[in-house]
Amino acid sequence: MKTIANRQRGVSLSGLLVWSVLLILVAIGGMKIIPAYVQDAEIRSILSTIANDP
Repeated sequence: MKTIANRQRGVSLSGLLVWSVLLILVAIGGMKIIPAYVQDAEIRSILSTIANDP
């Protein structure tokens, strides 16, 4: 029976909570950062279009 218990692995509730909090923080950070990158790409595209316009 001891060998079966040694082979069984899983995530504890506290481990699950820690990973959940980390995942949520990364998601929130991404939601705040991604719009800045999209806006930067849009501005670069507009400036490139203006620069190439004769």
